[in-house]
Formats: sequence, C-alpha cells, structure tokens
Amino acid sequence: MEAGLGHFHVTVNSHRRQVVSFLSGSPDSLSNIVRSLVLLRSRGATVDVNQTICAQNADHLHLTARWLCSRFPFLRHFSWTCLDTLVERVREHPETVPTLRAVQRPLREAMRYLARTGRTFRVEKVPLCYMGEFAPFATETRAIVKGEERTIDFLDARRSYRERTWRHGYGRGPACRACSLKKICAGLWDPGRGYDPAELVTQKKSPAPIVRRILTPARRAAR
Repeated sequence: MEAGLGHFHVTVNSHRRQVVSFLSGSPDSLSNIVRSLVLLRSRGATVDVNQTICAQNADHLHLTARWLCSRFPFLRHFSWTCLDTLVERVREHPETVPTLRAVQRPLREAMRYLARTGRTFRVEKVPLCYMGEFAPFATETRAIVKGEERTIDFLDARRSYRERTWRHGYGRGPACRACSLKKICAGLWDPGRGYDPAELVTQKKSPAPIVRRILTPARRAAR
C-alpha cells in the first residue's frame, strides 16, 4: 500500500473453518483470511471477494456472502467461478466437482442478497439456464454481448493468454441446440467429464431483455 496498491482480491471459499482447511490444506487458512480483511479494512483498502464454487461449499454460498457482508460491510464486490475441472489438482480430487443443481439455489440466494444490499457481482462458468434472473451478470455472456476479450497473466510457463472466445462446451446435446439463449450463453464447461450435460435445461425466453440490461449504462446492480 505504501507503493500505491489500494485494491485487493481476497479468496474466501467458505466461512466454515473445516471447509476452508480442507480446500487449502491448512488449518489456519480462515483465521489468516480474517486477519487479512481486518488489516485491509484498517488501511482503507478496497477488496473484491473471489470464491471458487466446489462441492464442499456449493450448499452455503449464500451463507458465506451474508457472513462476510455482516462482518466486513466494506466489501462491495463478489466474483464466483465454478470449479475449473481441467486442472491437475481437480483430477486428483474429483470429489470437489459440484453439480449444477447443487449450485443453483444457494448461488441465486447469494446474488439476491448482494443485489438487495447494493453490492455488485459476477459469475463465471455457470450456464445461463442456472442463472435465472441474474443472466446479465454472467461474465461470459457480458463478453459475448459486448464483443470483449481479456488478457490473463500467469506466473508459470504459460506467461500470458489472450482470451477471445467465450464458448465452452457449447451445443453438446439437445438442451443447448433448442435453447433460445444459445447465442449469448457460453454453454457448459468441460461437458461429459467435469460437468454433466444432462443437467442443462432448454430455455424459451427471449434474450433481448438480457442484452438490453447488459448494454444499459450506469446500472448499480453490477460492476
């Protein structure tokens, strides 16, 4: 912060100590996270909360959001990403892969709570059939509608990756082929191996309201 850094991203995968300890491999992880947030708050920093959705935290996403906002009201933005099943550690621990059905209700409750309290959020790797009224806040859908790309910098041999396409396992089955939202949905991440295409649900609603909401400037429900 003395060098000028004022905005931070802090990963908080759960407010339950045993879950955080299991995912991190350290019994002190949650205590360290809380101490970090206390220090950042005391220094006047702004903080975004990042959370990877997995089988161990999927059922209490909404409770974690409420706990964080209650304890640290200065938190204003949350970012959820469904587990990337293509990385080596997930292959070693397949028990961490969530089902979409397990994610649906807690994630929507969390988004409703954040919207109601004036906070902002984004969701990645969740198909639109599981986003409900919050489809405009899907990262990939926003990028598809706006024609955006992004550059991701890694600390390993990958160095830098420029992401221009936002479609995952799109069109793998009748649910996607007949879906009215297929032009603005990224589809299913790692279909058939990580996530089950049988969980996808064909949508019949018009994509126009979603597109309009994304393109409408100065909305405070998302950043």
